[in-house]
Amino acid sequence: MFDFNYRKLPVIGAVGFMVLGVYWLSHSFTSAEPKIEPVSFTYEMPRPKSYSDEFDISGRPIVRKIKTIGGKTQLPPSVAAPVAGRGPQTPADKKKEDAKKAKKTAQKKKAKLGVKVVDSGRDKMKAMAAATPENSVEAYNYQDMTPAVNNEPPVAEKKVSEAEWRQRFVADPTLRTAQAFVQAFRQEKVEAAFFYSLSEELLLDTEPRRQQAGLFLLKSAPSMRAFEILAIHRDSFEDPFKAKVTLALRSYGEAGYFGVLSRAFNHGDVNVVRVAVQVLTSTVQAQNAGAQGGRPIGGEIERGPGSTPIAPSAFQVFLTPLSQYQGDDEALAQQIAQLLSQIQSLLQA
Repeated sequence: MFDFNYRKLPVIGAVGFMVLGVYWLSHSFTSAEPKIEPVSFTYEMPRPKSYSDEFDISGRPIVRKIKTIGGKTQLPPSVAAPVAGRGPQTPADKKKEDAKKAKKTAQKKKAKLGVKVVDSGRDKMKAMAAATPENSVEAYNYQDMTPAVNNEPPVAEKKVSEAEWRQRFVADPTLRTAQAFVQAFRQEKVEAAFFYSLSEELLLDTEPRRQQAGLFLLKSAPSMRAFEILAIHRDSFEDPFKAKVTLALRSYGEAGYFGVLSRAFNHGDVNVVRVAVQVLTSTVQAQNAGAQGGRPIGGEIERGPGSTPIAPSAFQVFLTPLSQYQGDDEALAQQIAQLLSQIQSLLQA
């Protein structure tokens, strides 16, 4: 039998692998490289060279339609839409159609341009902090505003308590609050005693806006009580606010307030009487200057908002209170006597 030595198997395997390696290397350097033939591609769709009669569209009218975003069907500008019952479109018809389309396009653009802006809460807070003319005392300038007569029916508002009105002026002493308070007073929703009491408190407040609000309230409701408050406290103020109070008092020198001014001469407070003498003296001097075509000595006399001449007969209301005045102040009594003489001369002229 054949005696095979298994110990020689590894040697035989290694020799075989070496022979295969030499064979592979010899063929890899001597064999020619494969050639790649260029391949061409065409993307043109196959088209039939001829059509049957039923699919032939030669000689047929073609209408193209364009779908817009809104879902409406429109024709291209170069193609006219066929209209039932009408012949071919003429150039004049085309111009009319173009004009209609242009008009519709302009209307659509105009509608798109309308933008509604809604202020957010933050924007409103910024506007209030910026002190806009609606809520700014300085912008409206309380003291320089002459209360206007409002013929429009006031807006109805529920009755507010006195404590709430006082709280409103503490938290928001603006022109809007003052106007609402005056409106409530004219609608008899606020008692006269409380109205003038709160007005006096605001006038004497150290906060400038509340002080201006108090002056505005007293100017908006002229009366003997308002004149009394302004006259008593005028000298306690300093300029420029004192000058504004003086100007408010001089408005009583107008003929429409002569009834209130005449009652001031019977007041128990000598300061009220003294201010009434000053106001009436300025009015009489301005009246004489107007009659003579010049100005009184010392410059122009201010008599409030207006400067139109007053009818001399209007001064008759002062004859009785001036002639019946009795006071301990001799200097003031002498001024009243001189004023009475001037008025009598004015009435006789």
